[in-house]
Amino acid sequence: MDSVAEWAQQITREVCSFWRQLVQEGNALPAGVAVFYGPVRQRPEVMFVGINPGGGPASFDPGRCEETPPVHEYVAYEQDSSYPIAGRMCVLFRRIGRFELLERSVKLNLNFFRSRGEKEWSRLPRDLRHRIHLFCDERVDRVIAYLAPRVILAEGISTYDRLRQLPSLRDLVASAEVQNSPLYRRSEGEGRLLVGIRHPTGPGRPDKEKWEAIGDYLAADLSRALP
Repeated sequence: MDSVAEWAQQITREVCSFWRQLVQEGNALPAGVAVFYGPVRQRPEVMFVGINPGGGPASFDPGRCEETPPVHEYVAYEQDSSYPIAGRMCVLFRRIGRFELLERSVKLNLNFFRSRGEKEWSRLPRDLRHRIHLFCDERVDRVIAYLAPRVILAEGISTYDRLRQLPSLRDLVASAEVQNSPLYRRSEGEGRLLVGIRHPTGPGRPDKEKWEAIGDYLAADLSRALP
């Protein structure tokens, strides 16, 4: 195991240990956690950041909590209708001719704790959610600082807004061109680009025309940032 993989493994151990601690305190968190969605590499061209893992207890095996998938899940589940975001993101990157960037990307979430959507998540006690958010934000900031991705793609405008508050990203300058767009946002600085897109599968998911418009924005930004 190389040094980057060992470092990523330590992050995963911390997350799994925190989940076990919360369960031992009596918190009902049967859906568990997930950290990295495939191999981890330093200085990836693209890093995907979602809001939190989807699914319920059936999606989580506590005995394999610390394992990292050997293949990027979006690629592995591209044709799986039960994993719609994988298919949509693959379609997007194939359409703009940059599928290799998706294959080599690193994927994680702002919140490592799994739920079946925001409504289920909001049922947890507020103080517990606050503890989890503080814990996860600190780890995600460490991941971004250590791995140093060139482009960060936020899955969801709310995810983009929260990422911009992290210490490693708060100095990026938002683009006036798209600062009020409901489909696409952009911030950049110091050789790093942060973009946010309307969530591919969440409430208000973009239709075909809007998805193609998002792809056009993204293709132009990737061509500029990763020629």
